[in-house]
Amino acid sequence: MYLKEKPPSNQFLGRAYLCQGQLKAPQTAENLEELEKAVMYFLKAIEISKEQPRYHFLIFNATVLYWQMIRPFLRPGSRQFLIPSLTQVVSTLEEIGESDLSWRAQLMSELVECLLDAGKTKEAATFAKITSEFIESNVPHLYPKIFSLQVRHKLTELVKAAKKAKTNLILDVIFKMQRLKSQLETAEPIKDSAAQLKTILLLLTQSDLDRPTSPTQGSTSWPTEGAPQIPVMEREYCISYPVSLSCSPVALQSYSTEQSQSCSSLMITSVFQRRTDEHGNLVNCNKVLIKIALFQSEYSLHWFNIFRLLMTSEDFGSLAAIECLSCELELKKQGGKIEEYSKSAVEAHLKMIRKLDQTLQNAMREGDVKAIQVVCASQWGLCLPLLQHNLRKKIRNQLLRVADALEETSSLLFQLRCQVHAEISIIEEDGDHIEAALDHVCKALHLDEKGIYRDRLQTALRLLQLRTALYETPERTEDRAALMIEQAKKANLNDDVRKKRALLVNAGIALAPDAFQVVLDGDNEAKVAKASGRNGQISQLCAKAQHHTVSVQKAEGHLKRLADQNDKERMRLWAALAKLARKQEIWDVCRAASRFCLLYDDGRWKASRIENDLKDEESTAEGNQTDGSLATESIKTRKQFHTPERDLMRLLAEIRFINAEATVLKLRSEGVQLNGKPSPREDRSKRPAGFVAKDPEKNPEWLIYRDWIQGMSVYATHNFLRAAELGAELHEAWIVCNTAVYVWNYNHHLIKAGGQRELVEAFQKLIDFLKQTGHSGETVLFVMLCNALAQGLTLPWIPGSAKSDDDKLQREKTPAADRGRKGAGRGVEKTGSRQSFVVDPSGMSDVKRALEVCEFALQLTNSSASADTVPVAVRKQVIATWVRIKQLLQQPKLDLDDESKSDTQSAMTRVLVGLEMHSCNNSRLMEFSAPSLSVLAKMTSDCNWTDAAVELETWLQLAHFARVSGDHELVMACSQRALQLETAAGRKVISSKQELYTSKSVQEMLSSVACIQGQSVMQRASGRPHTRQEALKAFELAVYFAEKAGNHSLCMSAARHFWNACSSLLPAASERQQLRRAVEKILNAIARTSCQEKTVKPNTELHCKVFLLAALYGLLFHIHADREDWESGLRVLDQAIGEMPRTKHRLLIFKHRVVVKARLGQSFLMDIQKFRDESEDYVSCLWKRVALCCKETVGQLACYQNAILSLQKPESAWQKVDCLLEFGQWLYCNQFPITDALHQIEWAIDILLHMKFEEKKTDEAKENERRIEHKVTLNRYEDAVEKINEIIEKENKKKGMSRPRRGRVDNKRDEGSAEDDRRRLWETASRRKSTIVSPVFKEAVAEGDTERQGRRLTEHRRRSIVFLGEEQERLKELIRKSLDQREILEEKDFPDFDAELFFNVYVEREDLNFALFNYVTEQTSDIEDIEEDIEQLKLNIELQRDQDFLVSQEHKDIMKALEINLHDTTEASSRYKTDVEEYEKVLALVKTGVQELAVKAGVNTTSSEHSFGWTDGVTNENILTYLGVVEQKVGELLAVWSYQKYQVK
Repeated sequence: MYLKEKPPSNQFLGRAYLCQGQLKAPQTAENLEELEKAVMYFLKAIEISKEQPRYHFLIFNATVLYWQMIRPFLRPGSRQFLIPSLTQVVSTLEEIGESDLSWRAQLMSELVECLLDAGKTKEAATFAKITSEFIESNVPHLYPKIFSLQVRHKLTELVKAAKKAKTNLILDVIFKMQRLKSQLETAEPIKDSAAQLKTILLLLTQSDLDRPTSPTQGSTSWPTEGAPQIPVMEREYCISYPVSLSCSPVALQSYSTEQSQSCSSLMITSVFQRRTDEHGNLVNCNKVLIKIALFQSEYSLHWFNIFRLLMTSEDFGSLAAIECLSCELELKKQGGKIEEYSKSAVEAHLKMIRKLDQTLQNAMREGDVKAIQVVCASQWGLCLPLLQHNLRKKIRNQLLRVADALEETSSLLFQLRCQVHAEISIIEEDGDHIEAALDHVCKALHLDEKGIYRDRLQTALRLLQLRTALYETPERTEDRAALMIEQAKKANLNDDVRKKRALLVNAGIALAPDAFQVVLDGDNEAKVAKASGRNGQISQLCAKAQHHTVSVQKAEGHLKRLADQNDKERMRLWAALAKLARKQEIWDVCRAASRFCLLYDDGRWKASRIENDLKDEESTAEGNQTDGSLATESIKTRKQFHTPERDLMRLLAEIRFINAEATVLKLRSEGVQLNGKPSPREDRSKRPAGFVAKDPEKNPEWLIYRDWIQGMSVYATHNFLRAAELGAELHEAWIVCNTAVYVWNYNHHLIKAGGQRELVEAFQKLIDFLKQTGHSGETVLFVMLCNALAQGLTLPWIPGSAKSDDDKLQREKTPAADRGRKGAGRGVEKTGSRQSFVVDPSGMSDVKRALEVCEFALQLTNSSASADTVPVAVRKQVIATWVRIKQLLQQPKLDLDDESKSDTQSAMTRVLVGLEMHSCNNSRLMEFSAPSLSVLAKMTSDCNWTDAAVELETWLQLAHFARVSGDHELVMACSQRALQLETAAGRKVISSKQELYTSKSVQEMLSSVACIQGQSVMQRASGRPHTRQEALKAFELAVYFAEKAGNHSLCMSAARHFWNACSSLLPAASERQQLRRAVEKILNAIARTSCQEKTVKPNTELHCKVFLLAALYGLLFHIHADREDWESGLRVLDQAIGEMPRTKHRLLIFKHRVVVKARLGQSFLMDIQKFRDESEDYVSCLWKRVALCCKETVGQLACYQNAILSLQKPESAWQKVDCLLEFGQWLYCNQFPITDALHQIEWAIDILLHMKFEEKKTDEAKENERRIEHKVTLNRYEDAVEKINEIIEKENKKKGMSRPRRGRVDNKRDEGSAEDDRRRLWETASRRKSTIVSPVFKEAVAEGDTERQGRRLTEHRRRSIVFLGEEQERLKELIRKSLDQREILEEKDFPDFDAELFFNVYVEREDLNFALFNYVTEQTSDIEDIEEDIEQLKLNIELQRDQDFLVSQEHKDIMKALEINLHDTTEASSRYKTDVEEYEKVLALVKTGVQELAVKAGVNTTSSEHSFGWTDGVTNENILTYLGVVEQKVGELLAVWSYQKYQVK
């Protein structure tokens, strides 16, 4: 109203304009129009006030109000809009000669920053010069700020600034820090950044009095004597700001954690001691805080805000900042354990967060705005790692307090406030606090001035609004799909997978009703048509591949059918669906959703030009850097782009990862790894005889399936590489690094198998992307990729053959001692320069590319920057590849440009190169002039190795090469040094994060070292028994390490060497006893490691393994047998049978076990059945050996019987004869009847008589053979007759001893009788002998065509059965006659003795005994079988009985439970009936009461019943209506009563 009229130009009009300007003040930096309007009113007030001096005070007030109004614009990017108005304000203050010079200096400094923000460097330099002169002459305590601006932005000549800085300690520190920061921002090369920081550190610890000044500069040094001095607190502030901004990243790269902690504590102590004011209070808090931050904090956004706000901190603000930094220090002492998210790390983090929360509350009570913002920024930094889905609810209260504090103080940290509110909304949404989440999302949208998170927040707001509308169905399909996805997110973990899958499928169908179900059915094998035919299995696979291919093609036209409607929203929904399906492991939905989401990856979203400009700037910075990546990191801090397009591209990269992973799982479900080749499954169907399987590679159906599998591998790899390409477009190295990790891990099986050639293209693209974006500190990954690429390029061109045989023979001819002396004496070993292999010219390009890649990796690892430092194990692999490439290219000169400043790394590199040269010299390629092994050993010993595992491998290689060259002393020295590294290498492997060496690999190397040591000792152990013992100990140690590693191959190799070493000690029992413990340990180690062995070995290796096992178990058995400890021996044999595979090598073990069981009197029939497939002679010999070991006579008799009966073939006749003779001797020696022994001998004679002889081609050879056979037969027959004669003599002696003494005539008569008997027996034998010798007999036998032999054998078989009927009677008669005749001869002393009759009776009786013995044996065997069957039946009966008992018990439990349920149900039913009756009674009373109430109230029930059609009065159906009528009547009565009462009044 006042301004509508034309008021006079006085102070009131100026005040009115000031009020109008305050009303028009903009709330955010985006409202430029409101800024212009408000500035216009302030400038009008200034113009009115400067006309009259008495109104000049209004100008000062106007500038103060103007400063408050422009506060939202005092940020980078917004200051440029203040240049016109601020320039006019500054000029006006100068024009009126404002006396508050500090205020004018502050505004002038701010104008300089506004000009710099607008990019007007020349204008800024000019005005900065004016400002610096004004401040230096009027307010010198503000000079450090303008000086830092001039140096940092080069607004003055650096030479003059340097001279100016030398006059004062504070200016010198500022100059050095701002100069360093300027170099970082402009990507200038920095030299010795660590030295510069140390210089600044020393300056910080000095005072002005400590520093000498130049005499020539004393008069011009600042400040002058007359100028006001800067207070100590102000000085510290002037230093703190540049320190915080420029030195933190450099200091972190230059010092270790331990050094930084010691330096910070030392300086804190010195500052506390030296810097106090007259009251004894600390005045150096800011400096202490900054020094702690310099060494302990990381260079991040929240620390930048802390130091920016500490520019004018008071005591409490400084203390609050120190508290923040102390919390950061406490967490840093844990070494970044929060990345592992262990319970202790999370609890420690929460403890610090609660501590800072208490500090924030104190700051809010103090009302210190800047301290509040400092603590809030620090609190946000601590809360960031805990913003996980399962941890963020623990920091809800702290984040709410941060948001409230920033809101109350109207903080300008809008981006921080926006992020805090966004996270709080997510936490509230997780807790189903929808209204609170909506409020926070709205606040975040309001604070998002630049629109960085606008799309994301609007999507969250839309979802929350949909969730609030509980009873409304969204109209848009996108909203319906979003609701279903949110509903699936809220599902519990224990919910049925089908339920969760149904929600996800419905969401996909809502987004793509035309194609999603079809694509999803591509993974459903139930939709595949069943194949029929001979190749049913392959046909089914082919049908599945074709079905999947046709189904996924349906998704290609989805975008065309939609016409790209709401593409951003729909892409985010598809991505959310794919991520949720992956989280819930519903992989078919995940693959389908990912496929639809990736349809939008068609190049529709691109990175902005500003990003591309910064990419070029960063690449220039990387090229200029010499000692680190400081400039690159500085540029990366400026790249904080959060445009919607970047978010979408980042989301597409994430979905690429998910889709590739899901595809890999699909491949694994088919039994194939990524980039692997499918193999036909084993066909176990029944085939007719003579069926020959066809080659699947010639089957077109199999080719279709194979191509489908390979296509999926290509598709998965393409997804990974496309994600890396998106990361390169966004210039975000973490995406490319993650891609490299995925590709490396999923192709690790291929790399391990030497298939790097198939990954050359993928690795080449990844390396190019990493070069483009930087490797983000993942130097190890980058170097390993380079090494794998180089190997893939060179593997096809490396020859697989070894050196020529001539060189091997020449080396073998040279004595070992001479070779050792030659190897130790020379400084350099020069091998032959003869070249027998040249790389194919077509492969030279690949080999040269591999050399470039290797040299790039080596140069990268040569850098002194800590970020590019790699473990020596990684560098060793690259060096090995590099040396091999040099050999392929025939470049004998190995000049490794080791630019590393570390002498340790250079020394290790030289040793590794020398070892690889020795390793490469064993091929057919060019040979290097490698250092001698003794020189390499000396170099290795002098090195300060950073990795004990690599040192162990180095000593192992040296020991191997020394053993090959025959240098025993060097082998022993290297092996001893290697074995001493057991503890150090194990500890290093456990503490190392890389898995290049594992505990298993360390133990394997130790085992190899011990084995090499043992082999070397054995080579020099001839004639030295104690030396052989050392070798055995070495091999035993090798087995011990192999067992710890779980490596069965190494264990068997060491055991084989142990067996060879102890072979000379086996004949002596005393020597065998010394090997018992060692053999037991070796066998236990083999048993343990064989359980971990999964690979199937070829037949040759399996044969060697089983042979060695059988030998070792046999040795251990013999050791126990030497001590006659048969029980322990039996346990060893049982263990051997359990451990050894089912091969023929186990027969030796079974043979020992049969013998041991025979000695122990145990049953061995089951064991001896294992020899049923062996030859007859082997089985017979085994039975004879068992017979000798049996303790019981019955067992021995059975063994001899089986030994004889097992020999049935004609070629075993001679052995059968030996068995019969041995059996006869055993019968006689064991007091069996003589006739039994004679029967066995007669059987042997019959076999010899009917033996068939082979005919020779020549008559002479045939005659010689006949003679030999006749002699052998005669000798055997004569032996049999002699045995019979001995039997007769013994019988006669027994008779003579039993008879009474007779006279000399009687004795002569007896002698004559015995002589007659002997003569008759010899005559019979002679007749048989003449028959054998007779050529007629031989011819008859030869020409009789086995007729007679068959009859004789038939007769023997007939005698082997039980005699029945007449045969038994005849045999009894013959025996009776012989006994009667014997008695008569004894009584009459008749000299004649019928030997023929005695022999016939003996043979007949032995036949009968043998037949009975066979019968009894067969019956015994049958009885044993039947008893076994009975025992098995009993066992089955017991098992069935137990099962029946369990089933019956289960039935009883079920019946009992049913009875209990029935009882409970009956009781509940009775209770319910009682309750119903009671309720009916109550209801009846209620009905009666209602009826009476209606009557008392005067309700006409008759008319009501008539109108409503009621006939039964008050019922359950009309009771409420009755009550309504009563209520109406009561209301009428109350109204009447009220009216009457009113009338009475």
